[in-house]
Amino acid sequence: MRIVFRPARSDLALHLVRAGEVLLVNGTPCDFSGLAEGTACPPDGTGSPMVAGARRRGGTIEVEVILPHGPDAPEGLRDPAPVQALVDGPVPLPGGDRGETGSD
Repeated sequence: MRIVFRPARSDLALHLVRAGEVLLVNGTPCDFSGLAEGTACPPDGTGSPMVAGARRRGGTIEVEVILPHGPDAPEGLRDPAPVQALVDGPVPLPGGDRGETGSD
């Protein structure tokens, strides 16, 4: 699973966990197992307002996730690199290894 981040100014927290073809977004399951090769899922079909869309390309599920950040976010949060979530478990997020972003 490839996670592409779309940064947005917000005080919300974000926590991602991969479980096979399901991505838990702040505890809400987004199941992409039914996503056929070459098809996309629009934001309103993902199951979470933090997911801006998903598609399956070359057998890989690519999920676009809203990445909340504070007003003085470092460059790494304002222009983050995608993350490859190759194994089940917490997905590391840009800006630290806490598994979440946003205000504390």
